[in-house]
Amino acid sequence: MKDPKNVHITAEDVKYMEEVEQELFPRISMIERAKSFKIGDFLIVKTCTFEFDLTGDVMDDEPKLKVLRNSYGAPIKYVVVALDKNGMAFIKRVNKSGIPHGRVSSCMGMEDDDYARANNHFVFELDPDFADSLLLEDDYDPASLHRNKKDIWKAVTEHNKKHKIPTKELYDVVSFFRTVNPGDTLWTSNINSIFIKDKKDLVPAEYNKTCKYNMTTRIKSSIVTILTIVDKKGVEKNVPPDFFWSKALYRERPRTYKELNI
Repeated sequence: MKDPKNVHITAEDVKYMEEVEQELFPRISMIERAKSFKIGDFLIVKTCTFEFDLTGDVMDDEPKLKVLRNSYGAPIKYVVVALDKNGMAFIKRVNKSGIPHGRVSSCMGMEDDDYARANNHFVFELDPDFADSLLLEDDYDPASLHRNKKDIWKAVTEHNKKHKIPTKELYDVVSFFRTVNPGDTLWTSNINSIFIKDKKDLVPAEYNKTCKYNMTTRIKSSIVTILTIVDKKGVEKNVPPDFFWSKALYRERPRTYKELNI
């Protein structure tokens, strides 16, 4: 029998081996990572979705991974609850109280796992907060960030709801205009505000004769309240209630859910 060490490997052989290696490496790497975790380790998962061109080839060989987060923007966390005989880690998702719940799954991913959907690339890592707690010998609470994010989300929602002006119906805007006074500031978004310079009650038909077509009012009552507003660029215009009909409008500056990323 010929010594395998002396068998000639052709360029075609090398190319084939490289193709197999390239195909198997992500799976092998995933297995090795799944075997590196211990029971009690808290994990996060980073995911991305591969995009394919018309030929079926992956368009981006270096996917940009992002931490999988919940609706509040907090990282979804998992805890290793068991190891199989090969040392493969099995996990459960941690709920808002920091308790493992739901079915067990493998770090290799199941078809119905959020992080393992079609075309998804995912990588499990130690939760950085958990890793820091090990180094610093501090207590670790996997649900603390979730609670903080939830509190911020609730505060933002309640603030915006409290100060949002109903504009879905035109009569709501008409009623609101009666309460506005010169010197007030209104907000149309987190960054856009308008200053109320003046307020007048005019006859709708007379007002429509003097204004631009896109500033006319459909109000048929004896009078209509017209506000003179100045935007943040210093542009001044006279507007009827129709101008804010079905638009976002707030008495105070609305807060943004971007605060969840703080």
